[in-house]
Amino acid sequence: MNNFIFETIEHSKKLPLKAFTTSIDYSTFHWHFEYEIILVLRGSITVTKATRSIVCNQGDLMLINSKTFHEIRNCSSDNLCALIQIEPSFFRDFKDPSLRYSFILEGSRCEDSENEEAYSKIRENIASIILSSNMKTNASQFKILSNLYAMISTFHESIPHDICSDNNSLENNAVESRLANMLNNLNENYQDENVLMKLYEKCGMSEKTIYRFFKENLGESPYETLNKIRVEKAKRMLNTSKLSIVVIAERCGFGTENTFYRNFKKIIGVTPNSYRNNGMTVRHNPSIQGYLSFSKSNATALLKSYIKTK
Repeated sequence: MNNFIFETIEHSKKLPLKAFTTSIDYSTFHWHFEYEIILVLRGSITVTKATRSIVCNQGDLMLINSKTFHEIRNCSSDNLCALIQIEPSFFRDFKDPSLRYSFILEGSRCEDSENEEAYSKIRENIASIILSSNMKTNASQFKILSNLYAMISTFHESIPHDICSDNNSLENNAVESRLANMLNNLNENYQDENVLMKLYEKCGMSEKTIYRFFKENLGESPYETLNKIRVEKAKRMLNTSKLSIVVIAERCGFGTENTFYRNFKKIIGVTPNSYRNNGMTVRHNPSIQGYLSFSKSNATALLKSYIKTK
């Protein structure tokens, strides 16, 4: 399983998640730091994680844990899915933030009566979050957060899970384990201008060896991966703060403003100033996402069907 693509996920300015509905065609093997929850509203898809493929049909739930390499393919062209991508900090242990939770929720079916009450709650939370995200009121923002916390609470109460250290991979594969540890190191130390040199020392591997390892498994160099992580951090600062471009460049480890501008424009397609002024107008990577057009009215009707009337 080679040439994984790192996907950067952009959240809104005030919320720690991205929520949307879409019809999925095909997404190549990729990974991201966020946890991703999928509810199949119509049709079916196949999700492949490591060497296992799981078919998800209407009503099924699928959780993709942080830094899990995966691909998604359509089984039916009329599929429609609800997706929520959540910041990984929400799945860390309160007492020890170096520990994170890995949940096992793979194609959970409507007819699975043993846990149906928990699945029903999660479906309703997902539907409510996405429907509320289409509104821009203060009340809708609080409703999104309340459903997010309720959903994560249900995960902890009812969904099987493991507790993992940052020093361990969420997957058993040795290559993925080593790669996940390296990526976590870059994500945690991106502000350090010497983070790559320290990574080589920590891994006890030469620069050339790690370069080849990244190219073989991610299709890009450690430097390119690091720049994507830094740009993602910068996007959050541009969205949520009034810090100057110079300060953001410094805090994200770019060293100089020119280096920041060059890398940001290369990855996002616009300058940092243009991005800040125009909000979430970013260039999407179709080779990762593979999204198709769909009827928004149909999506809304399907989402509402999961909301229980009080």
